[in-house]
Amino acid sequence: MSEVKSFCYFEAEGLNHGKIIKKLHLQKVVLRGVISKGVRLKFGVNASDKQKVVDLFTALNYNYKIIKYTGAAAFKDFLRYRFGLLIGAAAVIVFIAVMSGFVLDVKVNLPFRAREAADVLAEFGVREGGSIPRWIVKPSRNRSSSSTAYPTPRSREGAPPYLLTLWKN
Repeated sequence: MSEVKSFCYFEAEGLNHGKIIKKLHLQKVVLRGVISKGVRLKFGVNASDKQKVVDLFTALNYNYKIIKYTGAAAFKDFLRYRFGLLIGAAAVIVFIAVMSGFVLDVKVNLPFRAREAADVLAEFGVREGGSIPRWIVKPSRNRSSSSTAYPTPRSREGAPPYLLTLWKN
């Protein structure tokens, strides 16, 4: 497997760009995309050589700034400044995973039989604020990783034929 290349791009202000380039060459730092316009010098280096460049600019009292990172260094830089975003995304995923196992609301569209339907559901362990009984959760055939909780229509002895009940399969 090949190694992911990471680069760091600098912009420096000051005169005598040849001096900077020569000193970096002596330290065996490979430069990429060197652009010299007026007092500005722009170039890129391997992310592993970043500290050498920073030390040189500090020693020579050059004003510099890091323009951007690419490769794995860019991802590390992204995580460094947006760590809260990563934590928040993980918290949302955990919240969704935990809450998918709970019944938040039970609605019955038969107002004259609502109490009866709620009693039948409670008999099988389905209630508001409770967890979904595992024997009701069946893998969905449409999606490989999701599960769907649904009642199985069966007629119960003594129950009206229009009442759908949960039944162990």
